[in-house]
Amino acid sequence: MAQIHMRRIFSIISCLTLFFLSACSASSQENELIRAENCALIADWNVYINDPSSDYYQGNLNTYDTYTELESRLWGKLKTGDKSYDALVELRKLDYSQNYFKAPQMGEVVTEQNSEDFRVEDDLYNDDASWQIIEKVQASCPAFSREYLAEMFASALNMRD
Repeated sequence: MAQIHMRRIFSIISCLTLFFLSACSASSQENELIRAENCALIADWNVYINDPSSDYYQGNLNTYDTYTELESRLWGKLKTGDKSYDALVELRKLDYSQNYFKAPQMGEVVTEQNSEDFRVEDDLYNDDASWQIIEKVQASCPAFSREYLAEMFASALNMRD
């Protein structure tokens, strides 16, 4: 009788262990999927800015139009649930700061009407802090080089070896 109870207990423990491991595995895959989707948004933005038919490429967008495009095509589509989200939110802040704006809340954008609410006098990030942000994004999205990311999102950043 005791042997039957031990088998049941062992079976229950085995089932719970397998359930736990499969849940952890699914969670890990979900994070990889979210990371891939977030990183793909950068690639989509790159395609857009290098498309000769786009308003961005043709120089038809002012700073505020560009921020609206970035919010709708990139920042507004980021998914939470992976460390890439945090890195890309920091990149968003860096991108806004290069035009002396603090980044608004996710989902908002700097416009001509509200620009004074977000205007800052000083550069929010020095080169070292900027590179740390770029490197965090690059660690999450290794398909993109540091220089590529810096050129796309922090053009004022001094390139270094």
